[in-house]
Amino acid sequence: NVDAIVAALTLNGDADSDTINLSDAGDGTDNTGTITNTSITGLGLGNPVTYGTMETINITLGGGNDDFTVTSPAAVTTVSGNAGTDTFTIVSNTSALTINGGADNDTINVQGTGSTVTVNSGDGDDSVNLGSAGNSLDGISAGLTVNGDAHTTGDTLTINDQGDNSGNTYTITGSTITRNGIAINYNTFEQMDLNTGTGNDTINASGWASTTA
Repeated sequence: NVDAIVAALTLNGDADSDTINLSDAGDGTDNTGTITNTSITGLGLGNPVTYGTMETINITLGGGNDDFTVTSPAAVTTVSGNAGTDTFTIVSNTSALTINGGADNDTINVQGTGSTVTVNSGDGDDSVNLGSAGNSLDGISAGLTVNGDAHTTGDTLTINDQGDNSGNTYTITGSTITRNGIAINYNTFEQMDLNTGTGNDTINASGWASTTA
């Protein structure tokens, strides 16, 4: 695990293609952590890991009930959960991002996207929630794919747009949910909940691959 990293650590990739692999897989305690465009904090680190000019970052969480927040990392980033009931919150991203939920019942909150995001919720009965803290999809502006993966009872996809008072058009097919031309790809969910706002909304449903409410 990363608990042994006590002093401040700065990693600069400089030229060529550089990768950070940060693994807390051996840690069974509950941790919180955050990645931003300049640093990785929490997860038992004694001080932030500051980074620059990196092309790829891979972070593996431990076996506890972890809470990890992603805010615009400055590299192609993969965050992978482990055992435990983990919570992932994507505030924003400017490079491609992959979230792997791992085992147990995880929660993945996607508040905004600025570049490609892929969510693989993993084993267990997982909840994937789309929408900002104010319950709007306006911040989801780039390619988003959400996969429920394996389950015991079922994975749930909740789309929260009830904070938006504009008139929006939603189109639901067996593999996509489109809002005003922005498509969200989905797969292997057992339930989908769509919460629209107070405007004059239109919902066009030509198919769905889950139980929809």
